[in-house]
Amino acid sequence: MRKRLRGRLTFANVISMTALFVALGGGAYAAAQLDSGDIKNNSLKSGDYKNDKTKGKDVLESSLEEVPLATSADNGVQGFALITPAGAVDPAAPSLNITSANVSRASEGVYCFNGLPFTPRSIEVTGEATGSLLPQDNFFIGSVLTNSGGCPGTEQATVESRDDDPAGAAALQDSDFYVVLL
Repeated sequence: MRKRLRGRLTFANVISMTALFVALGGGAYAAAQLDSGDIKNNSLKSGDYKNDKTKGKDVLESSLEEVPLATSADNGVQGFALITPAGAVDPAAPSLNITSANVSRASEGVYCFNGLPFTPRSIEVTGEATGSLLPQDNFFIGSVLTNSGGCPGTEQATVESRDDDPAGAAALQDSDFYVVLL
């Protein structure tokens, strides 16, 4: 057995095994001795990090940039409310940035929105399914930043509530409705 081992124990084998042990030992030594102070700023790339190892406390928040789609989230829903037939915000329903002071009923079925703390870009209107005027089959027309003529002054948004009963010929009619302003 010694003879067979001695025949393979060449200078090249000894040097390669020594190099292997030095390399393995050097990596372990470096891992044990290096800390964050030994790393240059901006020298690590995303591939140098292991998934789920960097936590929120490890990141300086002020160094982060805004996510590109965050600007569209900032421009989302600006206000919403349930409007009563009298043109007031229903206090029992949730609302955002719209108060009764912002809503007026100009005439039957015509509601005006003024003095909002934001500039609406779009409007969505839907009927209220449990309102006091059921059964109603109204449809709604909403517009923003227009002077429809039905509101005094320059309104930021208007809603028209119309009867869609064929006999009603789309006449203006008061109704509960939800409004969402974007």
